[in-house]
Amino acid sequence: KKIIKKNLNKISILLLGLPRSLKSFLVFFNDIFICAITVWFAFFLRLGEFISLSDITFWMVVILCNCIALPIFLVFGLYRAIFHFSSRASLLLIAKAALLYGLIIFLIYVIYGVEGVPRTIGIIQPLLFFLLAGASRALAQAWLSERFRFSKTDLALKKAVIYGAGYAGRQYSLALNNNPEIKVIGFLDDNDSLHGRTINNLPVFNPTDLSKL
Repeated sequence: KKIIKKNLNKISILLLGLPRSLKSFLVFFNDIFICAITVWFAFFLRLGEFISLSDITFWMVVILCNCIALPIFLVFGLYRAIFHFSSRASLLLIAKAALLYGLIIFLIYVIYGVEGVPRTIGIIQPLLFFLLAGASRALAQAWLSERFRFSKTDLALKKAVIYGAGYAGRQYSLALNNNPEIKVIGFLDDNDSLHGRTINNLPVFNPTDLSKL
């Protein structure tokens, strides 16, 4: 079991150590694969049997769906914050992108209609795509963040607080989730109404308490 954990830890460190462009490409390729799989499974749910992978109609749907989904995900910035899926804001961002994608697919296959493609594909596939795209990011973030800290205890990590619990501070706290050297213990903010509250699972402290922290 220890050997497996060590190997998983090595893989996670290798992945997180890759150049940003290569990590973006991996997630980009993952979405292409998910799109194809969800189209295939959508046909199965509609027809009751798996469609042949040599079917030209299947590949036409896969290509069209990818040509619509990938640019939308790019515009929404879903290939910039790689492996930092850990907040409601991130889930909401994916939901917005998937909603726009689903609306376009719905208009094409349900409202307009395409010969040889069941209209319900325009409903089933976007739902499956949203679920799998979101789940893959959540699982990757959870696994990588856990493995990345495998060899370090909380006592060995440097403690840090983020000054400012606004949008920028919250995003920065998410970006530090997988940092192998730093453990963020909370926010400092001058706004009295935020003191004692919890943001991104981190408490907000009064700056005058810094010496105690």
